[in-house]
Amino acid sequence: MAAFLSAQPVLAGKESNVIVFWEEGDGQRAVSPRAPKRKLRTKSAPAKARATADALRSLLQAQEYVFAFPRLDDAGLKQWVYARTKEQETAVAPAAVDRLAAFAHGDVWRLDRELRKLAALRTGGRIEAHDVIEIDEAEAEPTGFSFTDAVASRSLPASLTELHALAAAGVEPLMVHGMLIRLFRTVALVKSYFEDGARDGVARAAEELGLHPFVVKKTAPAAQRFSWEDLREAYGRLLELDLKLKRQGDDPYLPLELFVVNLDNLSATLPPSLPR
Repeated sequence: MAAFLSAQPVLAGKESNVIVFWEEGDGQRAVSPRAPKRKLRTKSAPAKARATADALRSLLQAQEYVFAFPRLDDAGLKQWVYARTKEQETAVAPAAVDRLAAFAHGDVWRLDRELRKLAALRTGGRIEAHDVIEIDEAEAEPTGFSFTDAVASRSLPASLTELHALAAAGVEPLMVHGMLIRLFRTVALVKSYFEDGARDGVARAAEELGLHPFVVKKTAPAAQRFSWEDLREAYGRLLELDLKLKRQGDDPYLPLELFVVNLDNLSATLPPSLPR
C-alpha cells in the first residue's frame, strides 16, 4: 500500500495531502494520536482482503494525524437527522426520519442535501413522511445503476451513453466518481473472496463480505472481467480523477469521460466461472 501511494505522481513530494480511505474488515482502526485506539467487532474477511487491511492500517498508524469517521448505523443516522433539522430550525416527523434514514443508505452527504431541500420546502413547518416520498420519487436516479452496470460489463458505448444521461440529469461529477469507487471496491471484494478458494456460493459470500446476495451475484461477472492488474490500474486512475474533479475546469464531466474511455484500454480477462 505504501509503495502504491508513493508511486502516484499526484502525491509525490507533497506533505499537505489529505487522503480519505474507506475501510471495512476486522481488526483495529488507526485513529488520532490523541484518541484511544479501539477494536471493532466485524465479520471475518478473506485472507487477501485481511492482508490489505493490515498493510493499510500499518501505513496509517505511522502517520502523524489519522482520524476515524465510523459509518453511522440506522440509529445513528436518525439521531443525525434530528440534530441537523434542529440546526436548520425545522421540525421533522418521526415517520419522515425513518424514511430519510432508509432513503440515504448511509450516505450522509446525500442526506444533508435532501434535508436542505426539504427544509426549503417546509420553511416554518414540519417535514412529513409524504414530503420525503415525493422527494425520493422526484430525485430517483435509475441511470446511476445503468451506468455502473455498463462500466462493469466493459461496454464503452453503453458506459458513455449512461454517463451522458447522468450529466443531462444534473448529477454532480463527484457523485459519479463515488459510484465508480463503490463499483470497483465491490468488484475487488467479490473477486478476492472467490479467488481465495471459497466455494460456499453467493449466500455465504454475501454474509462474509457484508453485501446483499443480489449485489454479489450481480458483481460476480465483473469480477471475472477485471484482472487484479486492471483493478490496480483503475484505482490509480480513480485517485487522479478525484483530484481533477475537485479542480473542476470548464467541463467537469470531461475527466469522467476520459476515465471511461481509458478503461476500455485495460486488458479484458475471462477466468473460469465463479461459483453460483
